[in-house]
Amino acid sequence: MEKTSVKQKRFFGCGLLACLFFMALFPLEAKIPSASYMRSLKVKSDTQSVFTARENGFTLEISDIEPALVQNDLPQLPEGVQLVSSKKEEFLQEDGGRGTRIRLWFTFLETGPVRLPPLILIAGRRTFYIPFEDVTVFENPDLINPLAQVEFISGAKVSSRSEDFIRVTATAGEEIIFLLNLKYFAQIISFSWKLPEKSIFEELESSEYAGGKAAGRSFSDISLPVAKFRWMPLVEGEYGFPEFSLTAIAYNGGQRSVKMPAVTVTVLPAKEKTVGRKSPAENSQVFNSAFTRPGNKSSGSSGKKMIEQDCIKLARLRSLEKNSLFAGKVRQERRSLEREFSLQTGEDEVKKPLVQLCLCLSLVLVVLTVIFIFLRHTKLSIIFTVCSVFSVAAAVYGLFCLSENWGIFAGGAISPVPEETTSAVQNIDGGLRVKILEKTRDYLYIESDEINGWVKKELVFEI
Repeated sequence: MEKTSVKQKRFFGCGLLACLFFMALFPLEAKIPSASYMRSLKVKSDTQSVFTARENGFTLEISDIEPALVQNDLPQLPEGVQLVSSKKEEFLQEDGGRGTRIRLWFTFLETGPVRLPPLILIAGRRTFYIPFEDVTVFENPDLINPLAQVEFISGAKVSSRSEDFIRVTATAGEEIIFLLNLKYFAQIISFSWKLPEKSIFEELESSEYAGGKAAGRSFSDISLPVAKFRWMPLVEGEYGFPEFSLTAIAYNGGQRSVKMPAVTVTVLPAKEKTVGRKSPAENSQVFNSAFTRPGNKSSGSSGKKMIEQDCIKLARLRSLEKNSLFAGKVRQERRSLEREFSLQTGEDEVKKPLVQLCLCLSLVLVVLTVIFIFLRHTKLSIIFTVCSVFSVAAAVYGLFCLSENWGIFAGGAISPVPEETTSAVQNIDGGLRVKILEKTRDYLYIESDEINGWVKKELVFEI
């Protein structure tokens, strides 16, 4: 009986040792993910865009497997791609399980589409090849300058990259309609142009970005519209592209003067006009969705139009409203005059006496605040400090408004340059309230929500 018990114990011990041996040989075979799951994986970029001259991260996450059971390697990388570093770590899944995260950082020397070779992954005793998602490498935003692009209604496009060039053929008296686009910029600071000789040239439409709206510092490869133009050379010959001056803020915060695309226009005599070309009016419809049309934005509607005497009267009424503390009747008369000519009543004038009164009140409040602080009246000091801050802020705002020069535009031609031109950009009816930004001997640069440009000095009556 005792011998039987010893044999049983020996048999049980041998079985236990065999189990331990097999468990040591194949410790976590059951925990290795399935082949179908592994084939579904992909190494993904950490960011939406990949750039040159920057370390770009890629990540692979494998669920339900410990880092100790995973090994990874990379085959030879394409030319211009370099592995900077890699890291293997454990991560906690949403369900509480533990997985393996593999992170890799690469640098790229050239722009364009790149396909990286698959990541070699050894999990347990099995080898898998995990593909990278395809990426397009862009130039580093910190190094890239804003890029201008011209798009013609024929579909031809050209950018301001040095290697790009385009030649356009037109007929004398034929309209050339084109878009000026811009990309890789945060905001446009200034935008102007010189009118080309022996031709008619005008801005048809202007985008919100041309007016100074910020495009944002986030990288985008999309071209944004700036303006749409109509150019009609009147005499045959070789023409260079109209001279634009555009300054924009790059992604790195620096201001850059934007280089314009290289375009040469060959103008043929009128008798050699090409047959079968679509009319400019028909072709230009392709661009209409990108812009807000300034057109001929007259200040009134199709009714009675203001003459010079009416504009002088309107400017006088606004001046009285500006320099009087109580000007209710003047304000009513001014609004009645504007309604008579179908004008928008617009903003009321900032009252100069009210700003002066606010300044005096601010001074008194500041003095009282100092006195109460000196006398150590804490509550009164706090109350008068708050009142002083609001009063000073209101006074400063009022002074800023009074420092702006405003006037009533009597109507007429508005030009992009302070000189006589054969083709004005816009023709505006009288009565529009405009801000005067710059002055020359004979011209004023005016601006409103509807228009901006140079006009003759005698056409603006200051308020």
